[in-house]
Amino acid sequence: MKANELRVGNYVQTDNSTPPHYIDIITVDSILDLGKYGGKINNNHDSWDWDLENIHPIPLTEEWLLKFGFEKLLIGDGNEYLIDVNGLGWSINIKSKYVGFDYLENTEIAKCLYVHQLQNLYFALTGEELQLKELAK
Repeated sequence: MKANELRVGNYVQTDNSTPPHYIDIITVDSILDLGKYGGKINNNHDSWDWDLENIHPIPLTEEWLLKFGFEKLLIGDGNEYLIDVNGLGWSINIKSKYVGFDYLENTEIAKCLYVHQLQNLYFALTGEELQLKELAK
């Protein structure tokens, strides 16, 4: 992964983990423009430093959408998920990975293949973090 793809708070997957170990990125540290040594991230919870070459995106799946509070819509092909964001419905198609707004038909504002991309889009459009519902309780 590249440092410019990440924000503090993104969820990523690390190497040497079976099943993958998910960490919460607390700080992005030592961003170096040295080719494959592109930088480090730090997880303050566990005091771990990870080289960016050992960090990988988490594929966006139904499980992650449900964790973030999306609800499966029982219409159409069954691939649509919806979440209310400040009174505005956001929808995502789990197959195509396109995010849109429910009141605008056929509107695709972004394609999110990975969890961190959805987190970053949410933050860019709302100024708030996309929270895991199981942790927000």
